[in-house]
Amino acid sequence: MIVPFNEKMLADFVYDGVESSHAQGHDIVGIMRHYASLGPAYMLIADGRVIAVSGAHEIMPGVGEGWLFANSDTYKHKAEFYKAMKEYMWNIAKREKYKFIQIVCLSNSPEAKRLVEHLGFSEGIEMTFYHLRTGA
Repeated sequence: MIVPFNEKMLADFVYDGVESSHAQGHDIVGIMRHYASLGPAYMLIADGRVIAVSGAHEIMPGVGEGWLFANSDTYKHKAEFYKAMKEYMWNIAKREKYKFIQIVCLSNSPEAKRLVEHLGFSEGIEMTFYHLRTGA
């Protein structure tokens, strides 16, 4: 079942198998809250629990950037997960009048690449990202 983003429903959300909202040193709930404040966001509920949170926000006129946080429970609900993701990304694109939605994923993660390709995304412009380490 797909429902609009509701932070209160994240109380029992398990991200990446870690029973904490501070997985890998990051405030995952805070990150999701921030992304959800930028544009449409939804949750996928299965077995009464949130198993995925996703959405998209505009990064320039006509261009959206999609985001997704999912946990290992999505493997138990693959068909429902893929169908829901495709459906609401298309709905967001139509409603927000995006010409396209881009998603960034780790190039060294075959699993992430398979996921976004299965959702209908195709590899686009190859880019190199640079970062500035601030030590913060």
